Amino acid sequence: MENSIFSKEGTAQGVAKQRLIETLAAADKRVINDPYAAKSVFGAGLIKLIGHRFCVWLGQRLAPGFHEHLIARTRFIDDHVPSSMLANNHEVKKTVLLNTHTKERERLSIYTLPRG
Repeated sequence: MENSIFSKEGTAQGVAKQRLIETLAAADKRVINDPYAAKSVFGAGLIKLIGHRFCVWLGQRLAPGFHEHLIARTRFIDDHVPSSMLANNHEVKKTVLLNTHTKERERLSIYTLPRG
């Protein structure tokens, strides 16, 4: 099961692939932009070649709503987690991404969040 798409790494690949597909959309149309997704996805070059429109179309045929679900979830986390962490004037020095298994994200486990 280690080399399966159902392994932890395979699951992370699937999520990163959806983030990459959304990042390929035109800047005024995409919901999220993940500049690290391409480095995390096996076969990113092929996905870039195929393009956003076809990948979303194919995804709708294979698993309707899956792409939209993951992108909406990502946007929710991006929009609400940082502000929640800064609520009540608590200073956050570090955040750690738990349950991330892609090698690229392991190097990005600590973020500095702006005060606001």
